[in-house]
Amino acid sequence: DYEEGSWTPVFQGTGSNPTCTYNIQVGRYVKVGTVVTVSCRLQTASATGGSGNLLIGGLPFASVNVTNLFHSGVIGYSSLYTTVAPQTAHLGANGTQASMICNSGADGRFSLQTAVGTTNLTNTNGANDTMMTMTYITA
Repeated sequence: DYEEGSWTPVFQGTGSNPTCTYNIQVGRYVKVGTVVTVSCRLQTASATGGSGNLLIGGLPFASVNVTNLFHSGVIGYSSLYTTVAPQTAHLGANGTQASMICNSGADGRFSLQTAVGTTNLTNTNGANDTMMTMTYITA
């Protein structure tokens, strides 16, 4: 089983979704059997509102529903956030939204465990530029 295609990534929040318009909003995927690799880039023209932790939503397939199995993705580039920018992405069981995570300390020795909030989105044209790649297992 081999499939490839496009998907539409969006910024979302765990409480409520921010209102975003995008300069760049592109996603591609490759699925081989139950293994999915997704890549995307988002860059906003404007971003307001939203609450809770920042997510990238719209993944093309839900992750496998196995308790305590999480998938991790790479944020290869992130730019022009208000205070902290995402450094990695986490996807939980049966999920279609990747949580944006950053380092909780002042240097690289601290763990990547702090959620990036929707309040870190910058309402400036060309901001919140994010590139993500993630491989995960689907049902």
